[in-house]
Amino acid sequence: MKLFLFIAAGLILSPTLLNIPKTETVSLLGTIAAYVFLFAAGLELSLKKTLAHLKEASWISVGAFIFPLITGYAGALYLLPEGSNTLFVATAMAVSALPVIIQLLKEANLYTTNLGRLIVSAATLCDILAWIMFSFLLPPQSMGPWIASHLPVFVFMAGLFISDWNLISEKRIEQLESFTRWVFAPIFFVTIGWGLNLAQHFDARQVAIVTLIAFAGKIVGSYAVSRWRKFNHTDSMTIGLSLNARGAMEILMATFGLKAGLIDMTLFTSLVAMAIITSMVPALTFRLQRKLRQ
Repeated sequence: MKLFLFIAAGLILSPTLLNIPKTETVSLLGTIAAYVFLFAAGLELSLKKTLAHLKEASWISVGAFIFPLITGYAGALYLLPEGSNTLFVATAMAVSALPVIIQLLKEANLYTTNLGRLIVSAATLCDILAWIMFSFLLPPQSMGPWIASHLPVFVFMAGLFISDWNLISEKRIEQLESFTRWVFAPIFFVTIGWGLNLAQHFDARQVAIVTLIAFAGKIVGSYAVSRWRKFNHTDSMTIGLSLNARGAMEILMATFGLKAGLIDMTLFTSLVAMAIITSMVPALTFRLQRKLRQ
């Protein structure tokens, strides 16, 4: 996956390997890229399309958002030292990565199906709820700092509403998304990898627990609700695996959580690792399923 390759490229430059200092200019470029990437992520969502599947998507979101939120909170209480922001960890566990999910569904030839549209709608609800929750987790401040700290949420919502209200032509949106994918996304992920120091901040036990909680929360929650809503086993697993992909959205939330002081560098590293793993597993699973059908 490109996401992994870009982060790996950054890791080569990081203190983990070559230890090339990351300048303020590079950090600034990474921050700008993060905001542009987040804006583009908002553009990919559509409340109007979600409303067409709102009832079923809302039920799926109970499993895909509420259940991971609960398991994430419980896991954070066990995993993190006292005083840590357990609600942020819970929120991070509940997020889904719509861009990754869309790509997965396209590769599985499910994107244009009713099941695919339902998954996209549920992922949209998960992401909107996650960023709304994130806004409430930020510390109260005076107006200027408050606006600055909530800027990620404003940027995300701006992309969402611009898309839904057709304030920018579809052609322009596609151009921006393409430019973001090929320019800003690599910058963002390379700077993420560049900022990691695995020798100091990689905790294998924490990564394993965070990833296990992430898988259990999303897949079990989504699967259970899907089965309750009369979906068959295969479709329920597809829903669970798809919504389990955290990808770029997880890394974006972790990045802004780190900037806001909600998590430390070790937990940030664990969340990045979890985001990569949860995105790779469904991709590999869907490819295996396609080969078995052939």
